[in-house]
Amino acid sequence: MLPFGSTQKDFRVFFGINTKNVYLCDDLEYKLRKGLGNDKILQANALRYEVHLKEQEAIALMEAVIEGKLLIFKYKKIMGEKSKKIGEYGEDYAEKFFNSVGWNSLSKGIELKCSNELHQNKNGNPSRTHGIDFLYTYQSPLVDGQLNNVIISVKDQNYPNNPNTKFREFMKELIAMLECYDCSEEKQKVLKNYRCNSINDVGILFWINNTGKSDTDLIKSVSSVRLEDTRDNTIYLVDNRRATFILEVMKFIKTKNDFQYSFYYPLTGRNLNPQNRSNAGKILPIEYLNSSVIPIKLEKKSNNKEISLFLATIDHFEADEFMRLMGLAKDISTNLVGEVIIAFPDYDQLKHSNVVNELKQGFQDADFTKTVSVINYINPINAL
Repeated sequence: MLPFGSTQKDFRVFFGINTKNVYLCDDLEYKLRKGLGNDKILQANALRYEVHLKEQEAIALMEAVIEGKLLIFKYKKIMGEKSKKIGEYGEDYAEKFFNSVGWNSLSKGIELKCSNELHQNKNGNPSRTHGIDFLYTYQSPLVDGQLNNVIISVKDQNYPNNPNTKFREFMKELIAMLECYDCSEEKQKVLKNYRCNSINDVGILFWINNTGKSDTDLIKSVSSVRLEDTRDNTIYLVDNRRATFILEVMKFIKTKNDFQYSFYYPLTGRNLNPQNRSNAGKILPIEYLNSSVIPIKLEKKSNNKEISLFLATIDHFEADEFMRLMGLAKDISTNLVGEVIIAFPDYDQLKHSNVVNELKQGFQDADFTKTVSVINYINPINAL
């Protein structure tokens, strides 16, 4: 095996990533040896090999071996169309997910120039660029005058039994993107379109797998991981469980044809300016991605004064959780009238209705509790 960037006799090998195309030096002949799967063969007619690989190739590259005048690239089996389709599936899923919560017109496939010579690519060589899957910019409704620049990195890979190593790898990559974005021309172009008092560069690691399992709590599994360099940026992790929760809630909300929906923006102590203050909007704040509760405002189309508060939780129905959500609903619904709807993923009318009634009686605010109803947002028939 030839170490990357090393010298063996008169063969010098250089590796790089070019995400747009594959090209070779004029004095190299490119051949594909049949019967070796995805291995690549380069016939050497020069002292210097300078090989530029597509990003998927660089990720899948296992080793480079010299046999006589042949330079052989050996890849993992994931290399090729399967790898490409998996990557495209992950990005397509992520884009649809963010569109469903109001993050429209995402900037895609941004190639960001690396500004830190210490950053390394997956082959251990200095990075030339960083590939940003998606970039989304919006004015925060929870912090007055704050502009959020959101860097989204999409990973569609199975969750290992011990995901810590892979998680650190993905996070290190995303942290490097955030660092280089901070001093990039791309950021300056974005800022020309906005007026703001503060700028918040935020990351999202959107790590899903397409195995169909939606109950794996990846966030809990990696919660104890410590990272060497986190800078001052906040990074949110979205896994299968979190993405499925939000999509199920949105699917249910969009069946309420008699209502206009918007995400509820409560007072945070940092959004008090009455000139900019809005208590609801179509954009899901990034802070809600890792929240166990999504608050939504429902406004009757035929009567915009008929307004309800909808609280959906990722957690299963329990007495303590229901009491907590009733208290939360009372605190944030001061400007709302009408019904308060608390939604669980597993609420069952036959099993849980008596518990709900007993807890309402103990809440000591009959005027409020009579407005509260409970539903199942995944299987609404169980709430009838």
